[in-house]
Amino acid sequence: MRRFFVQDIDRKKGIASIGGVEFHHLHNTLRLGVGGEIILFDNSGSEFRASIEEIDRNSALLKIIEEIRPSQKTSIKIILAQGIPKARKMDFIIQKATELGISEIIPIATAHSVPALKGERAAAKEKRWKRIAIEASKQCKRATITEIHPIISLPELLKLPLKGLKLILWEDETETRLSDIKDRLSDNITVIIGPEGGFSKEEITMAKGNGSISVGLGKMVLRTETASIASLAILMHMAGELG
Repeated sequence: MRRFFVQDIDRKKGIASIGGVEFHHLHNTLRLGVGGEIILFDNSGSEFRASIEEIDRNSALLKIIEEIRPSQKTSIKIILAQGIPKARKMDFIIQKATELGISEIIPIATAHSVPALKGERAAAKEKRWKRIAIEASKQCKRATITEIHPIISLPELLKLPLKGLKLILWEDETETRLSDIKDRLSDNITVIIGPEGGFSKEEITMAKGNGSISVGLGKMVLRTETASIASLAILMHMAGELG
């Protein structure tokens, strides 16, 4: 059964409406009509079976039939702070991180970030990334959507009151591997990963000075998008959520 994201569900009245991109997909792409049944989720952690009651030019009215699945929350909350890479690599990272159950993604501008995203360009990127997170949540049957934050700088990130363990991935780290922190896992983890070219030594020093632990992935040299997904998968595995 097809899944759709809606902003609001009126639980008292048992109705919801769908418009915008989701309505276009329902009506113009899938050609679903009155009487058809779909699955709705609204990022509250619940899903609903609903029937299409009415369709007009720009929206559809839906009747809630039943709540069919409670929230499937992971035991660990992981925030990915990702240095913005070139081209559309960020699209891939957001898609796969969402599939892996990551809670939040914070795009960060670093010393080696090539795209200078500001103003309208930044807003357009953020809108696109949020849409990718929604689509990935729909496809992998998540009841919640990975939250995509606005772009900030690394110093701004380090000033945030982030809970739990803070890790920064560094290719020159030889003493501590990501797997070494297994016994130090907490319910909240922030993992900070650089773009192509990684982090400068000054950025690593800054991060360590703000309580981040520098970790490496071993001898292999990985591209930023590979390092991100590998790191997240390792953390989810160590937390018992994967594998």
